[in-house]
Amino acid sequence: MGSPEYTNASESTPLLPADHSMKGRQFSTSRARTIIFFVHLISTSINTACSILLAEYLVQRIGDDAGYINLTSVDHCTSNSSDPNTKHANEVQQQATDLLTYLNFVQCFPAICACFLVGSYSDYVGRRLILLLPLFTAFINYGITSLVIGFNLDLNFLYLGFGLDGLTGTWVARLVVEFAITADISVSKDSRTLWIFLLLCSGSIVTACMTLTTSYLIDSVGFLYASLVPTGMGLASFLVPLLFFQETLAQKPEVRVWSPMFHCRRLFGLYVTQGSRRRRATLTVCMFIFVFAVASEMKRETIDSLYQLHEPFCWDARRIGLYNSVRAGGGNLLGALWLTLVKICLTPETVGMIGVLFQTFAYVFEGLISKSWQFYIVPVLLAPATVTVPIVRATMSLLVSGDRQGALFSSIAVIESVTTLIAGTAFTEVYRATLSTVPGAVFFLTAGCGLIAFILYIFYFIIREKPGTENETSVDHEKDASKTDINS
Repeated sequence: MGSPEYTNASESTPLLPADHSMKGRQFSTSRARTIIFFVHLISTSINTACSILLAEYLVQRIGDDAGYINLTSVDHCTSNSSDPNTKHANEVQQQATDLLTYLNFVQCFPAICACFLVGSYSDYVGRRLILLLPLFTAFINYGITSLVIGFNLDLNFLYLGFGLDGLTGTWVARLVVEFAITADISVSKDSRTLWIFLLLCSGSIVTACMTLTTSYLIDSVGFLYASLVPTGMGLASFLVPLLFFQETLAQKPEVRVWSPMFHCRRLFGLYVTQGSRRRRATLTVCMFIFVFAVASEMKRETIDSLYQLHEPFCWDARRIGLYNSVRAGGGNLLGALWLTLVKICLTPETVGMIGVLFQTFAYVFEGLISKSWQFYIVPVLLAPATVTVPIVRATMSLLVSGDRQGALFSSIAVIESVTTLIAGTAFTEVYRATLSTVPGAVFFLTAGCGLIAFILYIFYFIIREKPGTENETSVDHEKDASKTDINS
């Protein structure tokens, strides 16, 4: 990415041996890249918007079902703790938080199982089919949410949509295939790092616009019409790749293995048997950095929305939407500017390490906020942290041969699903438990994740293996290991 560590003669050469190159490919690189960016922009933005919409809807719906009239508009901020409105608001938020936690379980448990297989299967059957499955179930999930809102159905119907989405790996499986496709069409080291970063950060502006639009629609026309927008966009994100996306996997194995155990071995072999010991150790430390960097972002939109709805802030839907737009759009744009400025003199890993440090400071600050205007400082503090996860993903991708990119990103997805389940549940439960005493306490927990990631970066710099080192030897070793797996 422009740092001294990566500027060498091998930057313009493919990562893969000749037989795994893109020679003779039957697809348009520009079309594949355009469609993947379209899918990522739409899917990421509506996923964020729906998280915010659902959190606000559940607060209103549970309050209405309990007979509390328009609780979200009651000015309980000026009331004391014994005021009935304040007590009712706390009860409703606790019930909404519980339901969001259960939905998280229903979605994440099957997603973890699915993510064991999706990436490795995509190395065998191709990327296209594996991409379409989570896009379709996401659309069904959004549709069921709209039906629940529109017909005032029992909230238990939400479990059906979330469970179905989890069976195909949900948004995590989609990201796996997106990264694998990016690796397929980006064969040089600089190109792969750049495009993975751009893919992860490009959704910021669309996400900002989508969250702002959703919040204004909630205030203007209600939850039903606000939910129909992401449902329609979800349908578009499925139909476009269904009709126009071409397979990007350059070469499918002649022998296709369907055994789940074989594909699980391919995942964990990256960290246990394949490559040098230093390379395996580097991958393992990178994975732990990824876990704690991602954990601090889990359920961020949901908890932020609940936090801002509560006293002493008592924000409405429009204000929450405006803030999330600033945080999603402005924060990522500032992060891109930050990376552009510092990559000249710092390596990507150093930039990532600085990012998790800023992440720690930002969440400590958010936990101490007492005035509404102070929220807008948080995106500025978090800007350097927006590049950390893309850098870690790209670093790990460069350490693995091209025929195992799907397996690598699948292993990352498994860990990300587990992290989503554990961290998401932990954070919502901490928020629920501290709601009536210190609502901002949950942000100190997320700050701790950033601090752990910073410490792990120190270990990374001690044991790391630079991308490109012993590349040919590692690739040959992986080929032999693959043959052994098939024969077994």
